[in-house]
Formats: sequence, structure tokens, C-alpha cells
Amino acid sequence: MKNIKMLPQLPFGKKYVFLFHNHVFVMKKISPIGKAKRANIYYSFYTPMSDLLSYPAINPVITLVIPLFNAERYLIETLNSVKFQSYREWQCIIIDDGSTDHSIDLTQEYIANDKRFLLIKRKDRTLKKGANSCRNLGLKQTVTNWVMFLDADDLLEEDCLKNRMLAIESNLSNDMYVFKTAFIDNDKNIKGTFSNPDPNIEDIIYRLLKHQVPWHTMSPVWRKDFLQKTGGWNEDYERLQDIELNLRAVLQKPAIYFATGDYDSFYRFLPMSDEKKKAARFGFCRILKDYYHPLLGNDWISEEYKIKLQESFQQLIERQLINYINNVTGRDLPWEELYMETLNMLNLEVEEIDAVQRLFNKMA
Repeated sequence: MKNIKMLPQLPFGKKYVFLFHNHVFVMKKISPIGKAKRANIYYSFYTPMSDLLSYPAINPVITLVIPLFNAERYLIETLNSVKFQSYREWQCIIIDDGSTDHSIDLTQEYIANDKRFLLIKRKDRTLKKGANSCRNLGLKQTVTNWVMFLDADDLLEEDCLKNRMLAIESNLSNDMYVFKTAFIDNDKNIKGTFSNPDPNIEDIIYRLLKHQVPWHTMSPVWRKDFLQKTGGWNEDYERLQDIELNLRAVLQKPAIYFATGDYDSFYRFLPMSDEKKKAARFGFCRILKDYYHPLLGNDWISEEYKIKLQESFQQLIERQLINYINNVTGRDLPWEELYMETLNMLNLEVEEIDAVQRLFNKMA
């Protein structure tokens, strides 16, 4: 069997596909033994230059946008979960943000015979780096009415796009279509799911603000013109960008469809690096600064929910300060400056603001 080229596990759902001596073999899914919850992820075999696995250019109906930066470890799994969708009428736009590992080489080899994939290598370094900038570039390149976003380590079930498009075609009047996503560990054990909330917009805002994330970045399919109307992704946010986008979107009171079926996609839940934790601190402060007055001053949010939102803002302010004092070594002066700007914007008492500044000074 030395002629079989093996790749990491993939979410094929119902079958194995592999190439042996220039023949494609298909093996049906075998039911797992035991009661442990695991994603339907199996081994696949793939020869990148095989004509048997090539696809011509088509007229796509939905676009998938993937920002890419140094993602060689999981990239092929993600691309395979897109390539082998039972629904074929898609385009996948991959935007590289200056990868320095083998991500570009892997991508170019992988997509060589499949015109549904498009790789864009960002060359204009005057533009802001980051996943949001890449997503916005992909959104500008999108020619379909429907668009969704994946990260380079996310996974889709085999029938994900088919079922999503069936739901969309049966409910064409919506601006967003939210489907169910599970999160998995590195061994692909399902650790939980993002639960679709009550369709009450006020409740969605409340959950987003409390960081009780109701859906993942890849969970929604967006109507492209609605997403463009919201302004796309906020490139000032390195973390919590999905929270910010969804807050901005739901404040426009969109028509949202919530799927009731099983989960169709998998988010890989991995430990956060120190760099990502730092970016999250900035993200929480920006959420406070950007949405405190717009939410509490909104004329259609009920007084009941404004009280709940006010309490959530207060908890967020306190939690960020406690987390910073207890978990950060040394001082992060740019974050402290942003936090103090946020406190001033919230119109707190001068004595309270001065007390926080004295607390920061003691950390020196």
C-alpha cells in the first residue's frame, strides 16, 4: 500500500475516498464503537496532481472566505472538508496574509486542479494586516449572493453546504442564516456546541455582550449585500471580531433564520497564546468603548434589557481589571491607556478613575 498518500483525519461524514494505482476507491462510514462523542472525522487519501480529483470552473452560488497565516498544521484538513462537499457550486477564496511557513506552497499544490479555489497573496503592505482585513478583501472579491467565513483550522461536515443552501432556498427573505457548530479538541472529541439563541434580538445582544457566544464565525451564511451594508469586518479588532460584527449586525434588526438540525461544522478549540490573550484584552475594552452608549441609548431596546446590559458592562469593566492585575506580568501601557480612555468615556467618578490609575502605578 505504499502508493497511497495519507493525510490527517477529515470530516467526510459518510465515506472514505482514496487513490490507489490511479483508481479512486470509496469506503462507507463505519459506525463508531462506544458512547464517546466524536466528530465524524476519518482518514482520507489524496494525490494532489491527479486528474481524477480535478474540477473545472463553475458558476458558484455561495462563497467561502478563508484568511490564511502560517496554518500549515491544519490547512489541508480544512481544504479537504471544503473540496469534498456534496454540494459543488461554491467558490473558496483563500487570502494569505504573508505566511512564512509552508502554507502557500501547500495551498498552491492543493488547488492546482480545482478552479473553484482562488488564492490571493496580499502584496500591499500599506494595508492593515490581520484576519479581518483578509476577510474584507475576500468579501470584495465575492461574486455570489451568499458568503460565509472559515478559519484555516475549521472543518465542515460533508453535507454542510448542501443543507445550508436548501435552508436558504426555502427561506430567501432573510439577511443571516445561522447554523449549528460544535467545538472539538485536538483529538477531535466534541467538547460542546454553540447553541442558537432565542430569536429575540435583545437576548442575542445580551449574550454577545456577556461573551456567551451564541454562534461561531463559520456558523452564519450572510446575504452579501447586508454584510456590506454593515461595513464588513472591523479591522481594528484582532480578537472578538465576531462579537463586534454580530453586535453591529443585530443592531440593524436583521431577519435571521436559525437552523434546528444537528451541527454541521467544527471549531477547533485550542489553548490561547499570550499574544491572543493580549489581543482579547484590547478587544473587550474596545467593545466597552464602542458599544456602551449605542446600546444603552438605543430607542428600541427595552428598559428591562438596558438594565441587564448595564450590569453586563459593569461586570466586564471589573473583570478586565481583575484579570489584568492578576495575570499580567509587568505593565501593558497601551492597554492601560485604552482602559483609562474607556473609564473616562463611561463618565465614572473622578475618584474611581484616579483609584484605578494609582493601582496601575503600583504595578511598576
